[in-house]
Amino acid sequence: MMKRFIVISLLLFIVGKASACGPMAPVHNYYLFDVYDQKYNYFTFDYQLFEYWKKYTGVTCEENEVSNHYPNKYSYNDLFFGDDCAFLKEVARKKGDREMLTYIKQIADYSKVSGDLYNQWSYPTPEDIARTNKTLAIIATTAGQRLHGRLKAQYCLLLMRANMMLKRYANNILVWEKTGCSLSKGVYRDMCRNIYANALYNLPNDKQAQKHIQMALDIYAEQGDLQSVRWRLQQYRNVPGIRKIYAETPNSPSLIYLIQEFVNGAQETADTQGNKEAIEWVGYIPTYPAEMKQFIALSNSVLHEGKVKDPCLWQAANAMLHYIMGNYRQAANDAEHAMMMRGMPRSHDVARAIRLMARAKLLPLHGNGTKFIAQEMEWLDRKIAPQTAYDWQDDYFWRVKDRLAYTVLVPRYKTMGNKNMETALMDIDNQTTKAYPFPFYTYNVKESLGWELGSKMDSLTAKEAIAYTKFVYSKPEDALARYVTKHTTHDREYYNNLIGSKFLREGRFAEALPYLRKLPMLYINSDESNYVLYHRDFTAPRWFVRQRNGNDFDGYEVPALTKNYKVAFCEDMLQLQSRYKLAGTDADRCYFGYELAKRYYQASPYGDCWYITRDDFSCYDSAKSYEQDFAKETVRLLDECLRSAHDNFQMKQQCLYAKAFVLFNVHGQSPNYFWEGIESVFKYPDLHDAYTQLADFYRQSTLFLDPIITRCDVLQRFMQGDFPT
Repeated sequence: MMKRFIVISLLLFIVGKASACGPMAPVHNYYLFDVYDQKYNYFTFDYQLFEYWKKYTGVTCEENEVSNHYPNKYSYNDLFFGDDCAFLKEVARKKGDREMLTYIKQIADYSKVSGDLYNQWSYPTPEDIARTNKTLAIIATTAGQRLHGRLKAQYCLLLMRANMMLKRYANNILVWEKTGCSLSKGVYRDMCRNIYANALYNLPNDKQAQKHIQMALDIYAEQGDLQSVRWRLQQYRNVPGIRKIYAETPNSPSLIYLIQEFVNGAQETADTQGNKEAIEWVGYIPTYPAEMKQFIALSNSVLHEGKVKDPCLWQAANAMLHYIMGNYRQAANDAEHAMMMRGMPRSHDVARAIRLMARAKLLPLHGNGTKFIAQEMEWLDRKIAPQTAYDWQDDYFWRVKDRLAYTVLVPRYKTMGNKNMETALMDIDNQTTKAYPFPFYTYNVKESLGWELGSKMDSLTAKEAIAYTKFVYSKPEDALARYVTKHTTHDREYYNNLIGSKFLREGRFAEALPYLRKLPMLYINSDESNYVLYHRDFTAPRWFVRQRNGNDFDGYEVPALTKNYKVAFCEDMLQLQSRYKLAGTDADRCYFGYELAKRYYQASPYGDCWYITRDDFSCYDSAKSYEQDFAKETVRLLDECLRSAHDNFQMKQQCLYAKAFVLFNVHGQSPNYFWEGIESVFKYPDLHDAYTQLADFYRQSTLFLDPIITRCDVLQRFMQGDFPT
């Protein structure tokens, strides 16, 4: 089972360059050439078989809901075939279906011996093999006697499975020719035919061996059995291999697979700049321009001969190879010609997608150029299938749209300096569903943004965020801009929060308030984590108080917030700033400056209340170039306080320790600290000076020092000379 899982996981990556769960950049250069029918790509025939048993048993739940309805069952396979098919037996007994019950007992026996054979940790002994073969022979005999009546197809499959494990390949040929080929269309016939292909492939080597092998390969390819095809045809995934199979069978289904493998291997080679290890890791063969040109020459010869039923396929392959090599005009012309040739609907769709990608590289981004691109994106939208149980990345047309946006249009608009179009193209079709009633709709816009788009939004200034919001709600004359604005996020609450938060981060609290005050509490409560985070106190001195999460709560019973804490922060800061400016004495100036410093640091990326200025937290986060550096402002205010403190011992010790604490954390969040340790942090002169001042104050003090300062291990090590300049 584990081996099968690993194979499937690899295939998921190979087919569409699916995103992985590791530290990998998001994928946008999906394979454009995707003609081969991969309907059995992930789970071979399993899900068709599950549908049969779901219908028989009356199971209506989706696979991810199985455990909710059936205790200790976690998948369809577990439910139907676990515990010696106990669930199926129970249903058959309740129905009084003795015929089906007899069959289920047979498949339970088969499942047990096949599982024993393949799942043992150690190799089976000769006695184990003999015992297994005896059971399989009994199953084959019993199944062979029941090739009639209602369960004819089921017993035919069981017989062929037992024969396959017994390596009775010739027997399976006869079973297929006598019974299997006449079965009704459906999963049982398809599975029998797949085993027939296995028998053809494994027949003894004789004069017809090559013919049998080719017949088997064509069946695998025709059925979309990628696991079998990929294994059996691996030596043909090059120009000589394609030429050989074409010469023997010009319309072999295997050629569809081989051409696609060749073209995708060429794309992977270009994408990785020829990194052989990376190319082979995803299962492809390095393919360079010289080999691409050889294929194009072969393809042109094939098209000239006129023997193939799908010339569109071959011409589209030429187009894609030219696209990979950067010959965009030739690629567009070849794709245009391919669309006018005979071929499968999917071949025409792929040709049209390649034409779109190539022309999008060449057309001016205005007038008829953007009109064409917008029309083609609307075509892609019509072709994108409704979301299924599989990931949206499995949809070819979605992948084309994503690739077009990210690898062609976004870079072009970025070069032009059109930040609105660059950002909006990253946001097309972002889901903003408000799925839950009061008090929460937990799937909000903020949560649904991918990290790339989130990072892009994070980089906007308040002025740019305002301009972008106006653009999103505008009705541009340009066709592509009109298309894009129609498909981007439209959520007033999100944009008010975005703009208000930008002003807040820039330290422009008065300008932030009009936007933040518009936010309904429903939006503020849309993220359950807000309740936990916002119960941290932004007035607490972070250098003396480390705040954990707020009040504990049970399960999903999260209380609703009753006020917008960003508004509260801005109002508090404006009041303090006013009083700080109007302070008439050093003591007042010192007091209000220290209060401001506490709040600035708490709302910085280093404070417990970072959520006031940003949506996400990173241990390496810091102030963006456009925003006010709250940590830097904290240090400035602390220095002002120290100058105004005079003989105020308490204020001096607080400010000196706070300054050292802040600078240590600011510099300590750099990657250097992670790799080089604490010593690297004290290479910063401002931090070294701050600890020097604190150490001098410590040594000269005759009054009671705060225990936090006296117990500070970093200060003690500094005073011992562990961190020289």
